Amino acid sequence: MSKEKVAKQMFLVVLGQVILGIGVSFIIFADLGIDAFGVFHSGVANTFNISFGAAMFYESLLALVVIFF
Repeated sequence: MSKEKVAKQMFLVVLGQVILGIGVSFIIFADLGIDAFGVFHSGVANTFNISFGAAMFYESLLALVVIFF
């Protein structure tokens, strides 16, 4: 796989994560609850005493590492 293709895929994955994060933050801010995967983020955030956004970031980073390496 060429470096350009990998760079493009990583950019698109990161962009998708940013869009997902913005959408989830709107839902949480509107006090509409959270989706099923958000419950997982919330559990990790409560377990490690970090913010919801930080939990989402670290889990997404872990997923990127697992997918690309």
